[in-house]
Amino acid sequence: MLAAVMFAGLGILGGSSLRDFAIISTAYGAKMSEIKKCGLIGVLSPLIGVILPFIVGGIAAYAFGYHDAVNVTTIVAGTVSFVVGPVTGAALGVASVVVAVSIGAGLIKSIAVMILTPLFAKKIGLVTPQSAMIYGGIMGTTSGTSEQSPN
Repeated sequence: MLAAVMFAGLGILGGSSLRDFAIISTAYGAKMSEIKKCGLIGVLSPLIGVILPFIVGGIAAYAFGYHDAVNVTTIVAGTVSFVVGPVTGAALGVASVVVAVSIGAGLIKSIAVMILTPLFAKKIGLVTPQSAMIYGGIMGTTSGTSEQSPN
């Protein structure tokens, strides 16, 4: 009986929503002391990391012929995070093609950051845990950023 009460909301959220939440919780394990060392840019970088992909995703969606607000919203959400796009698309009832585009947009961003970060890390000053956190926040993904820290 206690377990039924404890997990009553699980049926509403669903197991996959909890899994997706765990995937997009990119700040998991971050130490507050390290975040404080980053200063104001450490606080602003996640905001930039959401706003910038949002704008770029909106422009790209519009350029590729998606003018409906629901479709553009789904693609933009996928650009911010490839996990959020399908969740948004399912909630808004968009076509599976649009959901696939949103997943692809997010994956392209994550893979590009993952591949390009090691190539340019030293050239852009990505040599400390603080710079890795700021960079990951601005890029809107931690893919390929945590490996750059010397610690």
